[in-house]
Amino acid sequence: MTKITKFTSSNLDAVHADVIKAMQEVCDKHGIAYKKGGTRYSDSTAKFSIELLAAAGEGAINADKVLYEKYASRKGLNPKAFGVEFEATDGNLYTVSGIKPKGKKYSLLAVAKSNDKQYGMPLDMLPAKIKFGGQL
Repeated sequence: MTKITKFTSSNLDAVHADVIKAMQEVCDKHGIAYKKGGTRYSDSTAKFSIELLAAAGEGAINADKVLYEKYASRKGLNPKAFGVEFEATDGNLYTVSGIKPKGKKYSLLAVAKSNDKQYGMPLDMLPAKIKFGGQL
């Protein structure tokens, strides 16, 4: 195999595949999971983003829930609403799955029950129970 003297999209794809393969072995060994993030590179440097996730189960910490509880009241949301299912003003069912603390228009993250995809939602689409002071 030839040495890489300049990073390109195509040669980084091969490197990234090897990194992910190695990461999977490490995660399997320790009983954890990972989530791939983005890749940034220039001609001489490359950076892969990989987030490690603790195994689900008793005592596991959900980082999305911690972040939601921390910032929910700043956005006018009920801090206890993480994981709560609700019907939005569009008539579809969603489950509260996170928050974007710096988000301006689509601050709430919710998973649609119909297709299990996560969406950013404007706060005006939410029922009163999800908003701060609402009864869950």
